[in-house]
Amino acid sequence: MLEEYSNRIEIFLRAAGLQPHLVKVWTYDNACLVADLNYKGVRFGFDFTPSENGLLTLDISPRRYKSAFRVTANGRKKRLAQGVSLDRALKVARTKTRQLISEIDGYIESRRSLSAVANAPQLSARAEAAPKPSKPLKVGVLTLPPRTNFGGALQAHAVMEVLRRLGHAPVLINRQHPAPDTDPDAAGSAQDAEIPLLTTSFAAGKKAPTFLFTEKYTSPITRPFYSPAQLSRNVGRYDFDAIVVGSDQVWRPQYARNILSDFFCGFLPEDDSRTKRISYAASFGAPDWEFDAEQTRMAAHLIKKFDAVSVREDGAVELCRNHLGVDAQHVLDPTLLLPADHYAKLCLPKQLSSNSGQVTAYILDTSSDKTRVINAVSRKLSVKAYSTDGLRYTAKAPANDAKADMTVEGWLAAFHKAAFVVTDSFHGCVFSILFNKPFIAYGNPARGMARFTSLLKMFGLEDRLVVKSSEIDLDQMLQPIDWNAVNGRLEKLRGQSLGFLIAALGDDDKATERPLLAGASA
Repeated sequence: MLEEYSNRIEIFLRAAGLQPHLVKVWTYDNACLVADLNYKGVRFGFDFTPSENGLLTLDISPRRYKSAFRVTANGRKKRLAQGVSLDRALKVARTKTRQLISEIDGYIESRRSLSAVANAPQLSARAEAAPKPSKPLKVGVLTLPPRTNFGGALQAHAVMEVLRRLGHAPVLINRQHPAPDTDPDAAGSAQDAEIPLLTTSFAAGKKAPTFLFTEKYTSPITRPFYSPAQLSRNVGRYDFDAIVVGSDQVWRPQYARNILSDFFCGFLPEDDSRTKRISYAASFGAPDWEFDAEQTRMAAHLIKKFDAVSVREDGAVELCRNHLGVDAQHVLDPTLLLPADHYAKLCLPKQLSSNSGQVTAYILDTSSDKTRVINAVSRKLSVKAYSTDGLRYTAKAPANDAKADMTVEGWLAAFHKAAFVVTDSFHGCVFSILFNKPFIAYGNPARGMARFTSLLKMFGLEDRLVVKSSEIDLDQMLQPIDWNAVNGRLEKLRGQSLGFLIAALGDDDKATERPLLAGASA
């Protein structure tokens, strides 16, 4: 039987395109068949153990090798299937091998990113001085479902990039809202096992520029999950050491909608004490409590299981304490953790040079009053106003203009080369500060004013916020900003925020207490 199985295993792996990675198939102690594989120096083996009823047990075993990549979370044998046919065991082994190949490629790329840090500005003195983790943690990053929002794409990228630079191996969890009138749980666990765990495609259908950016700069990405049950069934297969929730308005019910519990890690087993649960710069988006009674009970229960809680707005610290019973730390939006030149290097030279020295207008919700502000600044500076797509600013941009640059890189370049910025966007303010561009922040109450006031207060720039044109003293707005003072605050806040993340991800396996839980000092 074992010889027959051996031939079938080799034939199957060859047909699956895995023959180049197969080292050998051999018999161990006349009890099981072992298929040893090697991908880019990472060695692992599958143990096929028959039972008397003709079914098999399938285990995966790491092999000793020099790479720090971990095939399993604890470095020991792991059960993948039990009481299955050989055909089924082979399919599971194929899926697992393809998953590992994608993860190993992502890990190697992350190590390249880490080596590049030596030639780039450091994240902060504290991050540089912090001890490197004894082993890279595999971290799932969970943020709002994919949208065409530039800030959303960039904050997800920033979280992933910072985790890589800190020595960890992040994976973006591709959580999506289900399409209308569909049953996201139609596929059961058996079908789930056949779907690769990682993908190169962030969203189906026509590719929005933000999705293309994510696929290019924010991988690896999990397969899409359309329901809490789907995510719960499959999350264990990723062997995550930690889940980082955030940033953006993940804790705002009107945005999270029916998946709010996922952003409190409700998909993890209740008794899971191994996986670290961390929120980084999670946002409620509003100064007042918007959860209903049931949502509050759910969140208050689940957040007590978190190892560390941080929020993006200062007022959210009080919301966490008063409504959820936990202490939270106020931290920077993740985009501010990376140096400005990181983003500039993503842009093409042409994008950075065209329309340089003009007014950049990034307006999410157009109005005649906002247009009045933009035109006044443009006249005062004697320069033209352009949208972030590179076209002359109008209250209603022309649709489908072939000259429009709708890429995330073009959006970044529009801020980098601006002489002045007018924006009603939170992340428009963030990148104005990061690139040291004078700006007017036109408050956007419908999208959450707390975000603006908290951000600007951190940098002493509250006077840049307006809610109508009549309250603007344009001569005052055009006075130089003390960027040395702003950058000094940024460096200090960056060190504090990175310190939170470094401490939260501390990989002391012997720790029995969670020092950042409610009631402890953060």
